[in-house]
Amino acid sequence: RQVALASQTEVWNTYGANPLTYQAVIDYINAPANGIGASALLTDPGYISSAESRTIWLQLTPAQFESLFNTPLLTVADGSDVFYAWAGNLSLPESIFGSVRGLWVDQNVSVVTPAVATGVSAYTPPTGDQGIGNGGNAVVSTPAVIADAYNFPLDSSIATPAIALVEPPTQDPAALLAGINAYRAALNLPAMTAEQFQVLPGADPTGWTGFIDETALDISVVASAAPNSTQLLYSFVGQTHFTAYQQAIWDLVNNPGILTSSFPEDAEPTPNSLFYLAYSDLFTDAALRNMSVFLSSGDGGSQTEYGSGSPLLRTSHTVSTAIVVGGTSISTLASAQSDPTLATGVPASDLVTQVMSDTPNLDLLMAMTAAGLTTLPTNMVANSDPTQTDPLLRLFETTWNNYYFSYSKSGKGELSPSYSSNNSSSGGVDTTQGTPSYQTDFGLTPTSIGPTVATGRGAPDVSALASGNAFYYVLSASYLNDPSTGTLTHGDGGTSAATPLWASLTAQFDAVFENQHLPQLGYYNDLLYMAAAIAPGAFNDISLGNNISTYYVATKDTPGAVLDENSGDYVVPTGLGFDAESGYDYTTGLGSPNGLLLARALTAIAHAQIYSDAPAVLGIVDTTHAVSDASQTLLVQSQGMDGSFSLSAGGQSFTAQGGGGDLAWTSRLAQQSLQSDFDPDLVRIFDGVGQATPGSIHVANGAALSATSGTDALALYQAALTSAFGFAAFGARTWWCACARTAPTRPT
Repeated sequence: RQVALASQTEVWNTYGANPLTYQAVIDYINAPANGIGASALLTDPGYISSAESRTIWLQLTPAQFESLFNTPLLTVADGSDVFYAWAGNLSLPESIFGSVRGLWVDQNVSVVTPAVATGVSAYTPPTGDQGIGNGGNAVVSTPAVIADAYNFPLDSSIATPAIALVEPPTQDPAALLAGINAYRAALNLPAMTAEQFQVLPGADPTGWTGFIDETALDISVVASAAPNSTQLLYSFVGQTHFTAYQQAIWDLVNNPGILTSSFPEDAEPTPNSLFYLAYSDLFTDAALRNMSVFLSSGDGGSQTEYGSGSPLLRTSHTVSTAIVVGGTSISTLASAQSDPTLATGVPASDLVTQVMSDTPNLDLLMAMTAAGLTTLPTNMVANSDPTQTDPLLRLFETTWNNYYFSYSKSGKGELSPSYSSNNSSSGGVDTTQGTPSYQTDFGLTPTSIGPTVATGRGAPDVSALASGNAFYYVLSASYLNDPSTGTLTHGDGGTSAATPLWASLTAQFDAVFENQHLPQLGYYNDLLYMAAAIAPGAFNDISLGNNISTYYVATKDTPGAVLDENSGDYVVPTGLGFDAESGYDYTTGLGSPNGLLLARALTAIAHAQIYSDAPAVLGIVDTTHAVSDASQTLLVQSQGMDGSFSLSAGGQSFTAQGGGGDLAWTSRLAQQSLQSDFDPDLVRIFDGVGQATPGSIHVANGAALSATSGTDALALYQAALTSAFGFAAFGARTWWCACARTAPTRPT
């Protein structure tokens, strides 16, 4: 893939528009007889028209619009807002109809709340915090400290590549540069030059007059977590964000390899429409331009604040060629001790007491270790007054969900923070598109819940700290807007912080790749899922929490209605959403990163894909059958299986009992334990638990392979991702029998 993308001329000769076809459409526009004319061609800065991008931007008068689309353009007034619309369908002239694949209108419109889903019913939330591990005394840490908590692989002295950010247009880029340098000075970082911090396409006289916390958050995370990366801020010069993405993707001068955005479109295009195709093609272009794109999953929980009563996602931020980033909450020991969801005071549910005991709950401790715990809890010391530069020592990491439910004195239920506010990691299933192959190969069949059940693209892909019990120490918009009165820094967060953090991590990955003479990562969704399959320690597996936030607007007297403090509306919660669980889930995806272990996994994958000529362990025939790709001896061992299983290999049969303790070492724990900061006491506490007895079998090249448990055929599990790396499994997420190629015997 990287070899093919290296020749960008050849890429766009293949995937760009045919120059003759492109020019024919331009000629049709230019011809005065067609009622449009050259004046319609939009050449303003920020609008990219080219054959390579397959894009022609037009600025049409109502008369020109009607000439092109054979449909009148209507002027619609909504209070003081005036915008354009049309009724019915659009049609293009026959001579250019077959040349047009997509259409985008750069006009923002108010979104009508979707109709309430049929079949949903009222749900009464439990009293108190709606998410576990989000209700304690929060710490505030610099993004660099948070990067250290995620074991980023490089120190701050290493040069890293540029990062592109999608941001609102500004009239005063100089103020933005001055503000970020004031923030960097507070962190003892050198000032950035105007070349290192660019607002593109430049100052916009019609741009926003003030700065928002979103922009301050984005640039602060990158400035601290990737302090040596140039920041390229691309402004959406129109009313939608499309133009900012297009500028970043088609910047042939700076050629950024990493793009981060926390700005989904307010109005989502209809699936399979010309508008939908135009938007999704935009991110296909990013992949073909060898860019790594990170999009925030959103901060509205399972419904992203749409108010339909059923789970929904913002589909402009779930495109399959981008990495979708969800949010978590990190709890230190002190935060956990102050959190009523973790330190409940009830032995059966008090997780802090259960792991601080001399005889800890080992099942819980194993799950916490999978989620990134590196120190035995009883060896921790609570820091009740941390500074923003103190290490962020994780005890728990859970799904970010800050919603809170209580009852007023009158007995009426109230949500505050409420479902209509940005307080939980969004995630679920985008049913407007098919399941990407990287999720299918991982063993996933993302399926929606609620009245309409369908498969689609699961989101998010990955996650990182959003807020909850820990916040990011970042520049404040109040300072940007008035340095004389504004506060320089404050605590902030959301998936809008987790997303540029992942972009910053990827800048380090690209630096590592360059050092090892590997091409930049570019599109690497598939490599992330491959890394999770072959090196699970590369991710902290978050298995506590939920993102439930579905509701619909009602009247005060509607049965089940509660007050939504943010909007002032009465809403009926419907209780639909997703729980964190072991492995991939719809709140945190594959999990948060262990940066060093993920860097090692990604470089190993890249070297193998580019240079290795070793055969895979097996070739997949169908869901339950494979063939051996070499004459080889296979080590066979089960995990999590009850009863016996049998592996059939070319007429031979290997039969064994499952078994092994539930707390036996996993490959994830084995990887984690090799880290220099991993507590030896945490290693020892899991020692002595037996594994299932292994065996071996020799198979010939081309021999048929299958497995059964009792009379049931076992499906291949993640074999498409792991077979090239020496092992493959039959089974499912929590149990399997694995076949691994043994190392060759060296001659004596």
